[in-house]
Amino acid sequence: MQMERDGKDPQMQVAEVAQQSGTLLARDMDSEQAASMARGWVASSASAQSTYWLSRWGTARVSLGVDEDFSLKSSSFEFLHPWYETPDNLVFSQHTLHRTDDRTQTNHGIGWRYFTPSWMSGVNMFIDHDLTRYHTRTGMGVGY
Repeated sequence: MQMERDGKDPQMQVAEVAQQSGTLLARDMDSEQAASMARGWVASSASAQSTYWLSRWGTARVSLGVDEDFSLKSSSFEFLHPWYETPDNLVFSQHTLHRTDDRTQTNHGIGWRYFTPSWMSGVNMFIDHDLTRYHTRTGMGVGY
């Protein structure tokens, strides 16, 4: 049995779409509700495929929220890339872009973590920028 990228076999995916379509047709739905469901399905599928594609290079999370004007309100992108990784050490960069409450913000950071069987420590540096309000801050941290 062939499995697709998300771990579901193609026959199961077709069955799920058929079931969802039947549920949609059974409802007394106006065109606005149907369009909203379609936007949600497309955004969810695009989010899942983007997350899958980016996961080749690190840990990714993509969440697209599309409204009736096709703006990306309530959308986010998160990506953590391990540059150097051993059982005891991790050097990484982390990047986020998110849109909430009519504000767009980015965060970029680098860090190092040291792991033992009983504890973890590390250092990090970051820069946050609010693209909407033109506000930037930087920081550094040490953790145990």
